[in-house]
Amino acid sequence: MNKYNYGKQPNDKTQTYLKGYKNPNTFISIYQKNFIRECQLALLLLFSIITLGVVYFYFNPQPTIKDGHIQRSYSQLLRFLDENPADISSKRYEATIPSIVQKDIEKMLASNGELDIVYHSSDSYYPYIEITQDSQSSSGIRFTVYDSPLIYDTLGDNISLYKSEKDIILYGSSSFSTRMLSAFRINDKSFHLMSLENMYLDLYGSNISYDDVRYFDSNLSFIRNGNDFMFYKLGEQIGETYHFPGGKITEFNYSYILDDKHDMYYLYYCTHPDNPWVEFSKVDSNISRVESEYPFRNFIQTSMNTTSSISYPIYLKDGKRYVGVSHADTEKAAGQNYGTHSTLLDKNSLNFNIDRIPLSINNLSNVTFHREEKDFISKESDWYIHYNYLVKGQTIYYEERINGLDSHLSDTIPEVKWSKFVEKAVPFDQVDDVVNELKQLYEEYSWKEPYDGWN
Repeated sequence: MNKYNYGKQPNDKTQTYLKGYKNPNTFISIYQKNFIRECQLALLLLFSIITLGVVYFYFNPQPTIKDGHIQRSYSQLLRFLDENPADISSKRYEATIPSIVQKDIEKMLASNGELDIVYHSSDSYYPYIEITQDSQSSSGIRFTVYDSPLIYDTLGDNISLYKSEKDIILYGSSSFSTRMLSAFRINDKSFHLMSLENMYLDLYGSNISYDDVRYFDSNLSFIRNGNDFMFYKLGEQIGETYHFPGGKITEFNYSYILDDKHDMYYLYYCTHPDNPWVEFSKVDSNISRVESEYPFRNFIQTSMNTTSSISYPIYLKDGKRYVGVSHADTEKAAGQNYGTHSTLLDKNSLNFNIDRIPLSINNLSNVTFHREEKDFISKESDWYIHYNYLVKGQTIYYEERINGLDSHLSDTIPEVKWSKFVEKAVPFDQVDDVVNELKQLYEEYSWKEPYDGWN
């Protein structure tokens, strides 16, 4: 009997299990191969997961959040910016904020004021871009580029971000002039304002010719092309074209329009997108020339009991001096120099009539003297004569500075001495007498030094 069954044949069960294998070791070899294959598949899956993670975080990098700032470096930001257009004015302007920046902004807005955004240089603290919430801008955010604590520029509307090689190109407009575009070039070392051939973003892509553009408005740009006036927004005309009713325009400014017939007009307009309009009011016909642009002021008491002023140009006609006075409410609502323009205005509710006032001694109301402080620190002051005219309950006046009074003596002369001249009203024939009294007062104190309370 063979104790260890040497040479014993496998039983039927073993034979069935190993059936088909010439060598019993073949089963072990196949098992090892299957194990290795499974390990390879597991490693391949792990590598794929790691690769996908690296790719995801490369294309969706998370910012650093530190000390209340959502932070990214310029080099990281540049990977997600499109190339700067060769000519941004060639097509209709559209604000372009990359998705990565938009996500940072959404995170900032969701923080309830606890976070802002800082995009910074890799080498130094300055320059950097700061993004904060701003209720004053239409976008609700503000971009500020700092070159130092005291040197910076701010943009709040129409924001776009592009790249040019290693530079970030930032476009946008300020809250003061939302219809005008500015551009900055920013990199690790510096930032500077770029020069744009066309800054009027409402004209981008329009190919319209223009002589004047009024862009100090949040709604539309007001355009003059020869004798035609119109409104534009982001490359499209809004409303109709308004044709000037007179001759060919030869002078156009914020005070008046003058044509080749020497007819003078005032211009009024509303830039509200729901009801834009233009109105021309004729001041006078066949004038000789406009004498000066801002010599007159129309003082009006407001409901808040404060004083505001409107300036009118003096013009000459037939050897006499005139001024055209408009209605103050119309001027404040839609006038070129003073109107708010952007509010919804009912044109039919405004009075566009002009009163032509001859400026002569015969229709003077009175003459008054006024002291105006030049410098709050030095307290230097100048004296002026106001030649006053009363027009429908409103006082308009011509202002003339009194020369020959040394403003350095303003703090030397006691107030009790000069105060009696303030708002002093006299007839026209007594003006020279009062001027001489003032000059004598200044002469009296010309040798004295101002009082220094510190010595």
